[in-house]
Amino acid sequence: MDPDIDRKWRRKTNDEFEFDYARNGDHLLTPFCCDTCVFRKIQDRDPLLSNKQDSELLAFIRRANLDSFWSRRPSTVAQNGGIVRRNIQELKDRLNVTRGPYISKGPATSYDSEGYVVAISVLLASTRPGRYEKSHSQWQTVRHVKSAIANFERSFNEGLALIEDDKAISQHFQEGGSSSYWYSKFAQGCRSRMGEVVKKDLALEVVLIVAVLDVIEEKILEASKTGNRSDRDKWIMAGTYIAISYVLSLRGNEGFMLDIKELRNNRSLKKGLVWIVLSGILKGESTPSLHQLRSVPITGSGIEVQMWMDRLAFVHEDAGRNEGPAICDEDGYLLSFSAMNELFWQVLDEVYDVSPDLFPKDVTSSEDIRIKINIYRTLRRSSDSKAIRQGVSKDDISIVARWKKKHAAKGKAAAEVMHINYADQELLNECFARYTSKM
Repeated sequence: MDPDIDRKWRRKTNDEFEFDYARNGDHLLTPFCCDTCVFRKIQDRDPLLSNKQDSELLAFIRRANLDSFWSRRPSTVAQNGGIVRRNIQELKDRLNVTRGPYISKGPATSYDSEGYVVAISVLLASTRPGRYEKSHSQWQTVRHVKSAIANFERSFNEGLALIEDDKAISQHFQEGGSSSYWYSKFAQGCRSRMGEVVKKDLALEVVLIVAVLDVIEEKILEASKTGNRSDRDKWIMAGTYIAISYVLSLRGNEGFMLDIKELRNNRSLKKGLVWIVLSGILKGESTPSLHQLRSVPITGSGIEVQMWMDRLAFVHEDAGRNEGPAICDEDGYLLSFSAMNELFWQVLDEVYDVSPDLFPKDVTSSEDIRIKINIYRTLRRSSDSKAIRQGVSKDDISIVARWKKKHAAKGKAAAEVMHINYADQELLNECFARYTSKM
């Protein structure tokens, strides 16, 4: 992807030094403190230019100041400066007013009230190698440094708040650099300078999903013949995870919410459907919430959901496990994302060697599989794409994904359209049947 693509969509400026200098009038829009003064705030002394670390800190301070200025485009700075100059001239010429409204507030505070150390922490994090670029990390990654600092600052909240009783709304005050006006301008400018590269996991055609499950089936049979129970169980879990995540449009972490106890309690079909119960602990609660999803036993593309669930139940019966995560390692601990991804990629590699034409056009090598396909979103995007292509109604899609909103609401009422909000999930079997049958 062209790293300059975001800039190319702006009008061409021929400014190769964009973001690297200040403009006349920046100080009228953004709080400013010179690099040396900021250094004194942070270190409580003057910088030593012979000191490498001092010089580097001054460079980070300069970068932070420039980013805060470039939260505004050059045209905005120029226009605002012109208005200010005209205003001052008119006040002086017509009314002989020479004081105000642009009065200096005097020297800045002696401590870092602006949040320069927060900004420098973010800039420092951006110098680490990223997932897509070896030279730096993206804004979406480094912004979490500010979140961590803000969380710490809130831990010292003195309890002052604005309360709106009739709406039961409260707004708490926060003191610290992460909540300053200057930092918000820095963040805006830094994000604009760095840009964002978003690489979505690719969706896969159902024929490729079926091919993956077929290869896993072969691995299970081979492991059973050789008596390798560990391999057999590993591939049964991988097959079940892939099948239900695709059929029910689950995101990466959601497929790991299968619970052994609920798996055992829902072995038989109910009203002709396989009941797939996900178990998750909500924030602030100690007991799991259960989310009851359903699927047809065999989907339109031939994915045998009931068979995979029965196999998974057998694995845990054979191992003597009665509770805990159903997608687990040999010791019964929840399987890691990376372990499941490796299994998924391994099978995709084998399918690619035989049938590369089944893959999206953006996959041109085995290396692309690991870069562009991931369990976190690939299976969900594949399912959603199939549902839309098959003409599944928006209501059916919403009902299948309804549990996600309830889980994300953390015990509160989930925001839903009125007719879905009043619908009883227990009576919506047909919605699940219509959706999953199209998979």
